Amino acid sequence: MLIAGSGCASTPPVIQETILFRDLIGTWRSTDGELVELTLTQQGSNISGTLLTVAGNDNLGSEALINGTVNGNIFRFRQAAGGISIEGEMTVNGDEMTGQLRNATVSGTTRYVRLRRVERPSQPGSK
Repeated sequence: MLIAGSGCASTPPVIQETILFRDLIGTWRSTDGELVELTLTQQGSNISGTLLTVAGNDNLGSEALINGTVNGNIFRFRQAAGGISIEGEMTVNGDEMTGQLRNATVSGTTRYVRLRRVERPSQPGSK
């Protein structure tokens, strides 16, 4: 009996990496303590928006443009411009995110925050 086989080398299968990311569009606000508010827009895994913080009895606040990325349920961002360096790393769970804001300008001050989505843009065509 003669068994013939093809002499062609087979190519290994191509495995495409799938990156999943959360929808972060909308306004997120602190649930306790001093006011922290993120207003975010999203293109794929790229996030941009504003970070508003209000602290102290005199309600002094600051607003900064931020840019970041979301990978799975981790959202990382930095202040986009200006003299204050703020970084954040948040873990997203549905309409809530928790994590830390780090102000590298003021002795590396780190603050733990819990934010909840308070506004989500309506879908086109919805009422």
